[in-house]
Amino acid sequence: MTAAKLPAAGGVVFDDGGRVLLVEPRGHHAGYVWTFPKGRLDAGESPEAAAVREVFEESGVTACIVERESGIRASVGVYEGDITQTRYYLMRPVATG
Repeated sequence: MTAAKLPAAGGVVFDDGGRVLLVEPRGHHAGYVWTFPKGRLDAGESPEAAAVREVFEESGVTACIVERESGIRASVGVYEGDITQTRYYLMRPVATG
């Protein structure tokens, strides 16, 4: 029997120019050179809120989750890591000014 994996969330952020946001993990954790911003959920936090928070904390970019025409938030999939299960959301940067 395996232990349940910790929930995590992250963002696949793209802009109007088709560029995709990647971050360089501190110390190249788990051998990653570049990765999508992601992290574990705080107590009581939704995966969507965690994804937005993690994108900002790891990159300084304020982003929002893209919604489909049906109003459903666009999840791009789940990645099974060694200790986490990360749900990624399709996101766009929010214009600030």
